[in-house]
Amino acid sequence: MDIKIAIAMPTNRGVKAQTVKSLLELDCKYEKHIIIATQGYTISENRIYIAMQAIKNKCTHILSTDDDMIFPISTLNQLLKHNKDIVGVVANSRAFPLMPVVEFFDDDKISVADRLMGRRDIPKELFECKAVGGGVTLVKTNIYDKIKKPWYDTETYDFGMTKMGEDSWFCRQIRNEGIKIWCDPQIKIGHIGSYVF
Repeated sequence: MDIKIAIAMPTNRGVKAQTVKSLLELDCKYEKHIIIATQGYTISENRIYIAMQAIKNKCTHILSTDDDMIFPISTLNQLLKHNKDIVGVVANSRAFPLMPVVEFFDDDKISVADRLMGRRDIPKELFECKAVGGGVTLVKTNIYDKIKKPWYDTETYDFGMTKMGEDSWFCRQIRNEGIKIWCDPQIKIGHIGSYVF
């Protein structure tokens, strides 16, 4: 099967210059299709638009990067070599202490304080996880045939704040269909805020 990569970005704000640099330097030896989410008011709608465009353009994979991430040239090739339905990276939230945006299967065994303080051991090699943040992910497009719509959505508390983001929602949909989610901790990425986290 020929590989065709959708290199995609959900954005409804502005793209960081370092993110553009990372995208321009990205090593991609495959046919590619660039998708910038021009439709959708929310990040969920941006991601749905991206998935629909990737499918329409017969892409086999979507490499999705948020508009505030920096990553190595080899990121796509590193993620592709795992041949997983979905694989992401360990991104940190944009705050100190650094907290990985990954849901681990043993999160309920770690105290809330330890989780919030980023005190946990992260595997050194590719590992299966409960959910991975959408900052830098590689998804096979055929996965969308296996899960219910909406593919991306959020859950909110009664008082209106977000309880579950669109990336965790997507991962839950995938897990409900018995599909495994993976994370590659070896790819060193940055999450741009007032500092690169």
